[in-house]
Amino acid sequence: MKNLKIYPKEWLEFHPYTQTHQVDIYYTGIANRICDIFRKAELTNSYTSTEAKQICMRLTAYFEDIVSQTGIWQAFIKQHHILYGSYLPFYPINQEYYMDEVNLEDVRFLVWHFTQQYYGTNTNTFIDPEAVILAEISDQVFHLFSDEWAEAPENEKMQKLFAPETRYNAQDAYESLLFWFYYDSYLMVDSGQQLNTTMRMLWEQGNVTKENANQMFTHYFQRLAYNAPTAMLALTAPQWLELILPEAHPDKTSFKEIANGSVNKITEEVLKRSKKDYNKFIKTTDGQPIVYFTQVGEMTDFLTQKLGMSMGKDFNIPSTMKELKKLALYAVPEEGVQILSTDLEAIKDEHNPFYEKQPQKAVSFFLIKHCSVFLLQQMMERGMLEDASIFAEEGFERGKAIIQNNWRFIVRYFLREYPQRYV
Repeated sequence: MKNLKIYPKEWLEFHPYTQTHQVDIYYTGIANRICDIFRKAELTNSYTSTEAKQICMRLTAYFEDIVSQTGIWQAFIKQHHILYGSYLPFYPINQEYYMDEVNLEDVRFLVWHFTQQYYGTNTNTFIDPEAVILAEISDQVFHLFSDEWAEAPENEKMQKLFAPETRYNAQDAYESLLFWFYYDSYLMVDSGQQLNTTMRMLWEQGNVTKENANQMFTHYFQRLAYNAPTAMLALTAPQWLELILPEAHPDKTSFKEIANGSVNKITEEVLKRSKKDYNKFIKTTDGQPIVYFTQVGEMTDFLTQKLGMSMGKDFNIPSTMKELKKLALYAVPEEGVQILSTDLEAIKDEHNPFYEKQPQKAVSFFLIKHCSVFLLQQMMERGMLEDASIFAEEGFERGKAIIQNNWRFIVRYFLREYPQRYV
């Protein structure tokens, strides 16, 4: 990271305009001073130069957001408080926390968030939010912001973005804001990667060809911006825009309508069928939420003979599971009967013949889609995942507490789901 320098043109990547102004020169300077902090911390093994520059600019954009009172950060902490009674996950809030000013806890969370999105994603690692090096960097960045607070200029262009006089009653105007927010605003780190991953998957499946590539790209570029849950509380970009837009804005109602339409919901027909299967399952198991099997034949017999399901019509077992020796079925009212076949050893259940205390496998339930989030809720209530722990610098028990105290946020962050019953 010897040549870690940010230019105004790069800084503009996080803004919905293309012409550099004096205020942009100022904040580019702040970003470069944060780069100096990162360079001196010698984080060469954690970030590439590009990633480090991205983090420095995103932290600066937070500072600009607070100074200019754009409302993006305030929307996040307010919504987190509504959901969980605290403004942030992981970090205790002291009495000197001010929603309209820069806070050390905010900076610590953002340093963790950006590190998790870059280094954590690259290494498939849950980053310890209390890591000493992250705390040291956060302290230095916070002091820089505090020193600059009185002199930092407001960005009038960003202030106008959500001002009442700026209208979004035309689709192209709304989509311009939406696409910028989803793909380029400072909190949304991996949106571009999500698009690339989606296109690559469709290409491998044969759904994208040279002839339709541009059309498919445009379709999914729009679709993800409208409907993809983000790492920030698993809300979609339209949901965030509705939260950011002031109540007095004349387009508030239309923003709410678009936000409501951006969320996938369980239909009444599916819910009715799922509840029927769930009730039959629970009656058969005497209330046990999970049933375990050592071979697929046992599971098939349970489905057909005890639940009365027809294989192929009512239920399908993937051919890839035929040779597995550790299998399970579970049922939840919202999604009916489902198969569970990954990391069964981590489920602390007196009925589980495979159980072994494996903290890393247990924590994987919160990071990777193993099962329904409705089942996760039940397992947490029953203590079935109480072994879950990350590698924390303060030891196993602290790593366990981080998961147990913040698991709802963590599931939203990594799995990007938030059923109402689960909130």
